[in-house]
Parts: sequence; C-alpha cells; structure tokens
Amino acid sequence: MNEMTDILLKTRLRSCLQTILELEPCIVQTDAGPRMQKEFDALKKFLQELDQLNLTEEDVERVENSTNIFLEELSLPIQSGACAQASGAAFYKLQ
Repeated sequence: MNEMTDILLKTRLRSCLQTILELEPCIVQTDAGPRMQKEFDALKKFLQELDQLNLTEEDVERVENSTNIFLEELSLPIQSGACAQASGAAFYKLQ
C-alpha cells in the first residue's frame, strides 16, 4: 500500500470515530450512558493508536457502514431530545 492510500484510509476511519465521539455528551446523559461510557473510552484509546494500524479498504468500509447504521439508529431518539442541535451535524457528516 502506498503512503497516500494509507493516509486516506486513516483519515476516513478517524472521521468515523470522531463523528461518534461528538455524540458522547448527548449519549452519556441517556439511560444507556453509563454502559456507553466504557465504549467511548475505548474509541478514544483506539483513535490515539490509529497511526500504528495497517488498514485495508474493506476494514474502513466496514467501519463507515457501521457508523452510518449507528447514526441512523440514534437519529430519532437524538432528534427528539435535548441534543438535537449538537447531533445534527454529526448525523449528516457521513451521508
């Protein structure tokens, strides 16, 4: 894999992770918040180690698809809650 491809794959993956992490303040205020905090912490750690990973296009596509599904599933609860304004940008970022 050439260096440019590696940079692009890591940038795409970083975008997915940051999009999810932008929702942390809203999600931790919900009933699922305490359970999700551990997952957010793991994502933050993973994001810090991202530069050491060897990624493939398929890996990144899987994460992008999973991120889109996650955002779709959160769409209605978040849009109707107090975090609607904060989450709007994150929800549409990957679409």
